[in-house]
Amino acid sequence: MVKTGSAIVDTSEKLLNDGRQEELDLARGFAILFMIIVHILETFSTDLVYYSKFGVFIEFLGSPPAAPVFMFLLGIGTIYSKRQTPSKLVKRGVFLFIGGYVHNIFRSTIPYYLGVYLNIIKAGDPNYTSVLNTLDFDILQFAGLALIFIAILKKLNTNIIFYPIIGILVSIVSPFLWGAKSGIFAIDLLTYPLFGTEYYIYFPFFPWIVYPLFGAFFGYFLIRTENKDRLYNISAILSIVVFVIGAVYMYNNPSIDLGLKDEGNYYRHGILGVCMFTSIVLIWTTILNYVKDKIPKAIKSIMYFWSRYVTEIFVIHWILIGIAILILGLNKMDLLSTIIAMILSVIITDRVTFLYVNKVKKKLRKN
Repeated sequence: MVKTGSAIVDTSEKLLNDGRQEELDLARGFAILFMIIVHILETFSTDLVYYSKFGVFIEFLGSPPAAPVFMFLLGIGTIYSKRQTPSKLVKRGVFLFIGGYVHNIFRSTIPYYLGVYLNIIKAGDPNYTSVLNTLDFDILQFAGLALIFIAILKKLNTNIIFYPIIGILVSIVSPFLWGAKSGIFAIDLLTYPLFGTEYYIYFPFFPWIVYPLFGAFFGYFLIRTENKDRLYNISAILSIVVFVIGAVYMYNNPSIDLGLKDEGNYYRHGILGVCMFTSIVLIWTTILNYVKDKIPKAIKSIMYFWSRYVTEIFVIHWILIGIAILILGLNKMDLLSTIIAMILSVIITDRVTFLYVNKVKKKLRKN
């Protein structure tokens, strides 16, 4: 046991807090909301809107409180889920990895060639090929790799204390690995997702594996704690200290950018970005832990639904965006149109997901 004042974190196999954690569902639900609206901003808004204060705010919401939260919670899930054996994690990982590329066909390939066929898109137009790219390595593919990696750690009986150590080492060496090439096409094709060599590798293994590792480490203690509030308090206090130190360092070094100026720096960040983003994740989750009882039940119900069907929502919202591109074009919306599109996209994605889960998915299970 590890004692912290009056609180005790039981590091044995006794699971004292193994139920569903409301604050984690809320964190994932809000991350979904932020993900949808930031993708609308990036896909349909004019540069004037994108670089405005509104655009910067939405970009922030769609950054630390979104993808890092998803991946941190993925790590926690490997502790809480009943399907956490190495073999089951590998199966799930392979499914997500392959499914990510199948998803690209529906969200990118089909809309692109349909647009070319209908003379909406000019073949080879870089504005469209960069958005509708079949080879995109997005968060589904990365999540698959992350689960496979954690499965390997579990198979090797790796002590949980080494998870954050591996994460820190990864965040340090990552900048030296980005863009690495062997010059041999077959090898490079396999290593691109690791090193983020091409622009379409949005979540390279280095450094993003850090967040599932940190999440698994945190989840190990969360599921064993007798006093969850105290665990969150300690995590938040440490995170605030780390965040302030990082913010001061960035203030004194204004050339440092973690994605607000160039989104490439968000997808490829080193130890500083890892410290800042992880701190935000823990502070945000702590806040949700304290306000969860004050959030209206109607909102919580929506967030829980989104949290449960996060993969379906991710797939559906991107397919809808791919279709919308053929109708609306790229980067043409003013501020009001952007806000309306954000609201509509959230509502439509929610309803389509609801219909899929309750109609299509149920029929598929029966068959």
